Amino acid sequence: RHTSRSISTSTDRNAYYERAIQVLARHETSVAFELEREPSTLRDAYGDNPTGQGLLLARRLINAGVTYVVVNTGFEGNWDTHANNFSQLKQRLLPPLDRGLSALLRDLDDRGELDDVLVLVAGEMGRTPFVNRDAGRDHWTSAYSVFIAGGGLTRGRVIGATTRDGGSPAQRPVTVHEILATAYRQLGVDPRTHLRDPEDRPFAILPEGEPIPELLT
Repeated sequence: RHTSRSISTSTDRNAYYERAIQVLARHETSVAFELEREPSTLRDAYGDNPTGQGLLLARRLINAGVTYVVVNTGFEGNWDTHANNFSQLKQRLLPPLDRGLSALLRDLDDRGELDDVLVLVAGEMGRTPFVNRDAGRDHWTSAYSVFIAGGGLTRGRVIGATTRDGGSPAQRPVTVHEILATAYRQLGVDPRTHLRDPEDRPFAILPEGEPIPELLT
């Protein structure tokens, strides 16, 4: 059943702004930023770098009652690797992300919270299956990988595969809409929900796509 909800008035928008300010102003949220409260061994496990400590902060914010957290993993360098792709990935970009993300998943699992927290790792596009003259890889939207964990989803699944060169889907392509529908479902949001724009016209928060059945338990 399609639902409809209006957020078009300034009063409605102000209510959302007020709720956001209340979350930021809470004592629990303020304390979440005090990373020194965590054992040094755990902080070290996440990695002594902005990405790792950012992921630890994300876990602390979730524990403090924040329901949605975005972690920017670009502090160690630009992921837009149009030049020197391989050296940038090996030396600067991947090590902090690998270490921090692994620590986050272990930490959540050890605390019995992984099934309650949805972790989604994605960029806006992939990289070309060929290398340019600057040893870089350019923008590519035909195929790329997305990592999703926790949130009560089935664990240990690899869904889909690309052609040998990584250029296009070869088996079970997964669309962006399917990923969003899966995230919405696990967060308790009906992906068929309709909102209304300032002209009171209805629009779907997700125009198409169903949750990924292979990930649903």
